[in-house]
Amino acid sequence: MYSFYHKVLRSPIKCVIHLKDSDRRGGDFWYNFPPPFVNKYNPSLRSKTTTDYKGNTWGYGPIQHIVTLPLTFSHSIRFIGITWLAVNYILLIGAILLSLNVLEKLPASLKILNVVLWLGYYPLFMAFDENVIEIFELFMIMLSLQFLLKKKDILVGVAMGIAAMSKFLPIVFLPYFLIKRNNKAFFAMLITVLLIVIVTQFTLGWQNNDSLKLLLTESMQNSHYWTYWRSQTISSAIERFFSQSDYTPNQIYYPQSTSSAVLKPIITAIMGFTGLIAFTVIFIRRKKENYIVEYGLLSSLMILIPSHGQIYYPIFYLIGYTAALYWVYKTKRYYASVILGISYLLTGYIMQIREFDKILLPAYNSSINREVFFHFLSFPAYGGIMLFILLLFMCYSANSYCSTITKEY
Repeated sequence: MYSFYHKVLRSPIKCVIHLKDSDRRGGDFWYNFPPPFVNKYNPSLRSKTTTDYKGNTWGYGPIQHIVTLPLTFSHSIRFIGITWLAVNYILLIGAILLSLNVLEKLPASLKILNVVLWLGYYPLFMAFDENVIEIFELFMIMLSLQFLLKKKDILVGVAMGIAAMSKFLPIVFLPYFLIKRNNKAFFAMLITVLLIVIVTQFTLGWQNNDSLKLLLTESMQNSHYWTYWRSQTISSAIERFFSQSDYTPNQIYYPQSTSSAVLKPIITAIMGFTGLIAFTVIFIRRKKENYIVEYGLLSSLMILIPSHGQIYYPIFYLIGYTAALYWVYKTKRYYASVILGISYLLTGYIMQIREFDKILLPAYNSSINREVFFHFLSFPAYGGIMLFILLLFMCYSANSYCSTITKEY
């Protein structure tokens, strides 16, 4: 819990309290905030941020700009930082309470373990450190799951639609609702997404979205160059493995190997197969009300199959870990907890155990950044793959216990 106190409470609060307009503000939040229209209504604010976007260019999904809209009229960087941090604290508390509600009929010891897993998770620290929208996105996915367990299907789709337009990744849930024949949730999500798309076109303009431009550019290139250490997707892990460059702690992007043009179709096939097998298993078990595990499975999928990711994306694995705890207790298959523990260690805790430095770092020079090093070895990606496979097994082996989940509500 000391790590939570230091990295989620003490460090972020200390940072925003001492914010000055002359300070450099890093992280994705400040790079994407404020949106373009402040040039007209509050131009002084844009000059105080470190945004990379000029003119009408904007990034992320439109929901970030909707949620932060009230903040764009403030002239105080400190006020914006404190307010957004407070909002994220509230969202995290809400997400944890929703996760405990999923575990409502389970022993208190298991609930406490779930809270410890959430609060001790390294990517969560990074999400607070960089003030990103992903905590809001995590909350909306958990809220959607809660509505699903309570059979409020329209609200399920609305919540997931809002999550999808926060950072696009939860769009994988759209075919999920179709497979599960939950027409209300499917159309509610589709309509929510379409309405946001239309409003965004008349306000920010999709042609100005830098995130979509990057995605389209990468899909057209023979090599997308995302060997960046922060990216822990399947594609990034494979490309780092085949990269011919040596590790250097200050190098952000690593040159691709000469076989990258050959690797791309292979990687694309692997990513496609990963998505296909997940939806195939869900289709086979579509009549089972295994919602908790399925949400965990798809939340893991949306981290693993994109072309690149960020260091805080693994916070969505927390949904899978909560689902796995539920499954292990309900089925009494305690052997799975070993796999679960190793996965958690690799995705969210190994960076906090300095004893690993003595084992792994001596092979390199002492100037290596340990955080970069562990990510460069793709430990979080391998841990995520382990969790994904475990959730696949849980989903496929769904028995009668799954149908009791919704009855508890």
